[in-house]
Amino acid sequence: MRRLFVFRPEPAARQTIRTAQGLGLDAISIPLFELEPIEWTVPNPGDFDAMLLTSANTVRMAGDELASFRALPVHAVGEGTAVAARVAGLGVASVGNGGVDELLAEVPLDARLLHLCGEDKRQPTTSGRSITSVAVYRANEK
Repeated sequence: MRRLFVFRPEPAARQTIRTAQGLGLDAISIPLFELEPIEWTVPNPGDFDAMLLTSANTVRMAGDELASFRALPVHAVGEGTAVAARVAGLGVASVGNGGVDELLAEVPLDARLLHLCGEDKRQPTTSGRSITSVAVYRANEK
């Protein structure tokens, strides 16, 4: 049997382990870091036209404050992020499949975007866009 080492934090590690086992792999979880929510200031939802979500972890870690943005459409970087957004009661306007820059190419240039994210994020290419990033979680080494 082939062995697979999974370095993702929970709960993603658990999901990956289940998928790998379903494929007949011997999957072992060895997370290199763990996620924790951080205190964040909720910006005024009226200042934004939509949310940019680049990680399902954002939805899991944002806490009750996320409900403040239910009226904003979500542009999700991938299907996993879109599913997490839908489960949280958010409306998904678009789902990317090639990374954040490709997703942004489909979003109107004049959209004012709220990017809820982790502290360690890759800054999307803004190219004149209005993107406000707010960290809602951090990754700590184990």
